[in-house]
Amino acid sequence: MASSRSNIAKCLYPVDLLGQTVMRHVYLLIEFFELTFLSLRSVWYERPNYSRSILGEVLQQIYFIGWLGMPIIFALSLVTGAAAILQAVSQFNLVGGHEIIGQFLVLTIVREVAPLLTALIVIARSATAVATELGNMRANGEIEALQAMGINPYSFVVYPRLVGGIISVGALSFYFVFFALVGGYIITAFAHEMDPRFYFAVVLEALGEPEGWFLFILKVIVNAVMIFSIASYYGLQVRRSHHEVPVATTKAVMRCLSYVVSFNIGASVIFYLVLFSIRDAL
Repeated sequence: MASSRSNIAKCLYPVDLLGQTVMRHVYLLIEFFELTFLSLRSVWYERPNYSRSILGEVLQQIYFIGWLGMPIIFALSLVTGAAAILQAVSQFNLVGGHEIIGQFLVLTIVREVAPLLTALIVIARSATAVATELGNMRANGEIEALQAMGINPYSFVVYPRLVGGIISVGALSFYFVFFALVGGYIITAFAHEMDPRFYFAVVLEALGEPEGWFLFILKVIVNAVMIFSIASYYGLQVRRSHHEVPVATTKAVMRCLSYVVSFNIGASVIFYLVLFSIRDAL
């Protein structure tokens, strides 16, 4: 009897290990979004008397995350848009599919490339900075000093980075789409003979489909919330040693990368499965 139980346990060990891994990530995600909820609640419901200082922190985060991130987004979007347009024009010209060039570009750039690449750039630039900054604040005792002065760290530290990050990621993603579709065409105009009026007509027609924008906005918002909640969470996990800061920053970046990439892939798969099932039903 004991040997049979042992054999069953060995057979079920991979399932048990998978279940433990999934639940560990589920609990982590709950803690990340709990931090987001507490930071929003601390400002919206408590209405602290230092709201003007919080607004200044939000604007400062928008400047550092959004405005200073514009040059690399501009360069990356131009390269991405030019490559996508050249591939679309060269391939669809062979089969006479000029009319679906706009749909192809919107599908690749708006729904997939822009949210993901923007999130990766923000992770590299800003998630590291947020985790390091909050980690140093915790190690220097600044978080405890804020609490001693009656200031809620969630409202003064986490909330500005979360709100500023959401606004910045949204703006950067929209700029990525604009520069990729417009700037990419201008850069590649010498390599093809597509009429600009025809190009912008098919692109604007494809941009008018609401389901594409739904997926784009969903990815942008969830990406931003995950990036800055994870970075803030691991930054606040630092205790009293500055040696913990690089470890916390590395954990934050790796979690951001794994969760953002997994979410974008999963959201796309679910979106297209639902979309195809609805179209088949109609």
